[in-house]
Amino acid sequence: MQTRDVFEAAVFYGEVFGWAEGEDVDVAYRRDHVLVQLGGRVILSLRGGGVQTSPLAHLRPRWLVNFVVDDVERAVAAATSAGGVRPGPSPATWAPSGFSRILQDPDGGLFTLSQRDV
Repeated sequence: MQTRDVFEAAVFYGEVFGWAEGEDVDVAYRRDHVLVQLGGRVILSLRGGGVQTSPLAHLRPRWLVNFVVDDVERAVAAATSAGGVRPGPSPATWAPSGFSRILQDPDGGLFTLSQRDV
């Protein structure tokens, strides 16, 4: 997720999803982002810096959904054949398992495909 105020968002979503109540949930506050871990695996990254009025989708506050797959390039091929596109050059982004690709659905929504850890 990218938001204007990462710490305010962390408090809000923490209350909504009950992070404080989870036995195996850890929340790590970094300089510019918050990581939520479940059982030692990162399940959510909240980042600051979203610009509400930007015409560029990747700069506005948003959820960026990450799909963990066995073969990133094969999943990219399937997504593009179904109408998805690779947006123009974008800054490096965090991905839970390292290797990833950012794609955009036909309606402009961004999502990430990340390589599953083996």
